[in-house]
Parts: sequence; structure tokens; C-alpha cells
Amino acid sequence: MDYVQIFGCFSSLDDMKRSGFSAVASVCDDQKSSPQDCGQFQAVPEPGSSDCELQPKYYKQQSNNRHESSPFLQDCSSLNGPSSRVSSTDNFVSPIVGPSIVSSLTETSPVVSLAQPPSVSMEVSASPGSVSGSDVSLLSPQSPGPLPLSSAYACLMSRAAKNCSPNNPASPLVCDDSGYSPPPSPPPPHISDWLMQFNQFPLADKHTALDRLLGTCNFDQLRYMYAVIEPQFQFDIVAKLPRDVSLLIFKQLSPRDLCACCLVSQHWRLLAEDQLLWQEKCREAGIDNEDKSDTEKEEEDVTQREWKRRYLEDVELEKNWKTLSSCRSWPSHHNHVITCLQLHNNKVVCGSDDCSISIWDLDVCCNTTSGVTEMSPVLLIGHEGGVWSCEVSGSKVVSGSTDRTLKVWNFDTGELEHTLVGHSSTVRCIALHKDIAVSGARDATLHVWNIDSGSKLGVLSGHLAAVRCVAFDGNLIISGAYDCHVKVWDLHKMTCLHTLEGHSQRVYSLQFDGTHIVSGSLDASIIVWNALKGKLVHVLRGHKSLTSSMIVKNNVLISGNADSTVKVWDIKTGRCIHTLQCGHKHSSAVTGLQFCRRGNYIVSASDDGTVKLWNVVTGLFVRDLLKLDTSGIGGVVWRIKCNEHMLICAVGSRNLSEETKLIVFDFRAKLNAVSQTSPY
Repeated sequence: MDYVQIFGCFSSLDDMKRSGFSAVASVCDDQKSSPQDCGQFQAVPEPGSSDCELQPKYYKQQSNNRHESSPFLQDCSSLNGPSSRVSSTDNFVSPIVGPSIVSSLTETSPVVSLAQPPSVSMEVSASPGSVSGSDVSLLSPQSPGPLPLSSAYACLMSRAAKNCSPNNPASPLVCDDSGYSPPPSPPPPHISDWLMQFNQFPLADKHTALDRLLGTCNFDQLRYMYAVIEPQFQFDIVAKLPRDVSLLIFKQLSPRDLCACCLVSQHWRLLAEDQLLWQEKCREAGIDNEDKSDTEKEEEDVTQREWKRRYLEDVELEKNWKTLSSCRSWPSHHNHVITCLQLHNNKVVCGSDDCSISIWDLDVCCNTTSGVTEMSPVLLIGHEGGVWSCEVSGSKVVSGSTDRTLKVWNFDTGELEHTLVGHSSTVRCIALHKDIAVSGARDATLHVWNIDSGSKLGVLSGHLAAVRCVAFDGNLIISGAYDCHVKVWDLHKMTCLHTLEGHSQRVYSLQFDGTHIVSGSLDASIIVWNALKGKLVHVLRGHKSLTSSMIVKNNVLISGNADSTVKVWDIKTGRCIHTLQCGHKHSSAVTGLQFCRRGNYIVSASDDGTVKLWNVVTGLFVRDLLKLDTSGIGGVVWRIKCNEHMLICAVGSRNLSEETKLIVFDFRAKLNAVSQTSPY
């Protein structure tokens, strides 16, 4: 039985006869086989080179002697160099994807021998001396002469025929009802000659020729070439990988790159929006729940809020801190001095020397249609002297006054719950931890109170002058006084554990992180102490005057001084990391400091009427968040408070040039428009 090699591009013998392959059809008809059963070709790279052989591929079933079809040209990309022609010592024909095209049959020396039945001896060889370059020598049934055809052209046409479908309008070929369409006729001889000459060019000349050829093509011709070539390069390796492996790859990308991946394809978008992936990105960025209320945390635990959206909102929020300038303001305390300011559960509590405390609900104040709201605060009236200290814990507000009393108020209703009497002079400072309050006064004593019951738990005596500042973590009480000393007290034993001596002037400010005590004094020095051992660790020098404001986070200390400078310190090494000035320093004493953006930035306020934003990591000035119109001529920023998305400034003046008011920056103002679209 003879073996016939053809490509499976015809659905029936009648199609083959109509296309000019009557001789081949006759052979198939004699063997009672369909064109697809007769075999196909596949591209086989020649060992040691980039050349490609068109090698007949046989699959024979021993039971019924029928051939199974195999895919043609499994990898056309290997046809990137001179290819070989196909020859055989037997008479067989092999049409290449279309009418009137048959492989030339020549006898040559064998290169690769294929196992065949005894009656047939098949060989594949490179044809030396026949047709050079990347052409395959072909014969037409009606014409005995060879017609050269580019193997790359044959590859593209065969793949197009293979993928051709009536429902695939993107295909450059038009398909018939059978699902296949014959390609155009082979090029005329003068084009074949040009192709042969082109294939003899060196690589550089080929590139030049292609550049010139493309330059002569019009738009339609370029579009046709693009439609034929582009599908050959569309291979998504990520789509072939297991999802877990793909996510490991995407995990290495930055959030900006992940947002770009969402635009590649639907599959990439599903990977790039994986919630566990974005949860990890949030964790790396330090985005957590610490600035949220208990209710918000519970809701988030239940709903598992989308992590990508949360990350993008955080990026937009940081952008707003750097660019957003809109704010709201309203008068407060009738041109009196605002002495203390707190921000708790989106409400602002401020005390004044006018003997009153006001509570402003920012959800109401900042959602009015006008820039200045007429919303009235909840007023806490009961003190007979100016309010000099105020703290908030849970649902309680505790205030201290020059009338020598402390008062406990209900934070939600404003109702007075307790009046705490015991000090013999002005209550100057208060520290709260849960239901325990510690108050320091000008009578040189500290009193410990239970604010739920209103009872006094103890009195701590030992300072020789007014107590100016106090810190409390639930176990240890730290106090600083005008006697130049810092004392460490045990709450449960009501005894003094350590008296820290080192300052030569009054102590005005304290910070306590559970391990280190940091004290600031009028002697221009800052001292770091070990709270448990009561030992001096570092003396930080660099300021020239009173250090009135300090904040500590993650062993980083920020100090604000009356010399108008702000410094960044490492309290473990005692080294000054940055002095924040850069030509933008304050021109008067620093009155307040606040961390924002998870400690990466700080906000500083000053007597010069400005509020500035600084980058803690780089020490660089970012921008002026606020500059009063009366800055430099009496306008003062007395106090500031902020959280991750909001800044509150209490401003006024000492010469009535500026009205006493609260100014609120809500940096979430633009977040309502934030969607899953990347803000990058």
C-alpha cells in the first residue's frame, strides 16, 4: 500500500479535486482514506542550527493501518533561518495548505531516516544546490517547473488556516463554510526572484531592506501586516502558570506595578486584585486599625473590607496631606486663649481661660454646605476659673482649673458627673489611663483619682515646687516639676521609686514610652532616662532655649523649642538625626508637635502663626499647611491635634489682631471620588 503525504486542509475529496489536486485525490480515493488520514507535516529544527526541516510525520495504528492526523507546524517561530526542502525516493505528493502547490520530489542523500513499512523508504534531507535561502521548492500539478515559496510565508498561512474560523473576524483570511480557506496563490516568478535575492543578503542589509519596504507601505498595508504578525507574539505565560505561582510572582511587584497589571488582561486583573495580596501590601505599608473606633474595627472584621481599595485610599490620603488646602473654620471662646485641645472619636474638646470647655462634633461641623458653620458646640460650664488642662478617656472628660478642682464630665451628653476637690492651687496637668486620673498642681503634689466613682485613691508628695507635667501608663507615674527634678512613682504602692536629677532649670515637658523617660527643661537640654533603673541614658544638646513640646514614637523623639527649631533624635543612640529648618524654619517659638501618616511626617505649630508639614525620614520641609493672614503681626497657633486624616488648629492672637477660632483640615475630602482606579 502506498503512503500519501498531504496537509489536512481539505474537508473532503471533492474539495481536493476542485482545488486542483485531482491526482492526490485519486490516490486517497484508491486507499479509501480521507485527506486528514493521509498525514501532515511538522517543523523539526535541524540539530546544531536554527534551520528548520519540513519533516513528514507518520502515525500508524497496527490494528487498522489508518493514519492519525497530527498538528502542522507546532512552532512556526523556529523558522527563523534558512530551511530545507523535502524530498523522497518514493513518489508521493504533499500539498501545502492550498491549491496547485506540491512538494518537489528529488532524490538526495539522506539526512534523517524514518522508520517506514518495507515497501516504502522515506527520507528527509537538506537539498544542496537546489534552492538556497529560506524557500521551499514546490511544484504545481499543472506545471512541471518549481515555484519557490517562503517557508515563513507557508508557516503563517498554515497557522492562519489552522486557526481559521467563521466566527473569528480578526483573522486576516476569509473562511468558507467548512472552516478553512485557501490562501492566496503563490507569488509570481519576479517576486520569488526578489525573495531569493533578499535571503542572500547579510543580516544588516536585511534590516535595511525591511525598513525601506515598510517605509513604502501605506496604512492599509501596514494594518494587514500587523494583523498577520501580531497574533504570533501574543503569548501569556502567566496564564499558563498555576494561580499560586502567579501570585508569588505578583507579590514581588510594587503597588504601582500591580495597578498597571490590571490593564493588561482580565486574567491579570483577577490576579492583581487578589485581596490577600493587597492585605500583605497594606501590612507592609503599616496600614492598620489603630486610628479607627471600636465600632469601625468590628464592622471591618465582619465585612472584610477590600484591601486594595483601602490601600488606594491611603495613597490618596497622603497625596491630600501634601496638596489639599481647603479647610473649615468657626469662632470659638470669644477671643479668649484656648489653653488645651483634644481630638477624640471625631469630636474636638477645647478648654479656655474663659472657664468653659466646648465639644464640637466634626461630623456635623465639616459637612455643612458653607465654609463657616453656625453649629453650636456642647458647652461644659461649671469651673469658676480658667481651664488649664483637659484629657479624654472613653466616655469621660476630665478638666483641671485655676479654681483648684477637677471635674469629670460625660463626653456624649456634657453632663457634670463629679467634682474632685483636694488640691490647694491651680491644677496644671492631668494624665488618664482607663478609669484612673493623676493630676499635678502648683501645690507641688500629685493626686490619684478614680473618675468612675469620683473618689481619691492617694496623694503623692515629694516635689519641692509646682508640678508642671505628668505621664502615666497604668503602672508608673512620671512627674516633672519646677524643682528641676523628675520623679518615678509606683501607682499601687503610692511610693516614689526614683528621683532623677540632671536638669539645672525647671522641667516643662515629659514623654514616657514605657521604657524611656524623656524630659525637657528651661536649661535647653533634653535628658533620656531609663524608667526602671532610674539611670541617665543620654543628654541631648543642641537647642538654645526652653523645650516646651516633645513627642516620641518608635524610639524617635521630636522636640520643639522656643528657639524656633524642631529636631529629630534617636533616643537609643542620643544622636540628632535632623534639624528641621531647610530655609523654612519657624520664626518664633514652637507651640505644638504632632505625628501623622504613621509617624512618617510631623506637623509643627508656632507663635509665628504657621503650621508646617515635615518629612521625618528625610528631614525635608513639605509645605505650609496653614499661614494666618496675621502671621508675623500677632497671629498665633496655640494648639494643634491630628490623626491620620484630620488636622485641628486652635488659633488666635495676643493683640486681638486674629479672632480666636478652630480651623479644621479634613484630608478625606476627595476620597469620596476614589474608586478601584489607581491614583498613581
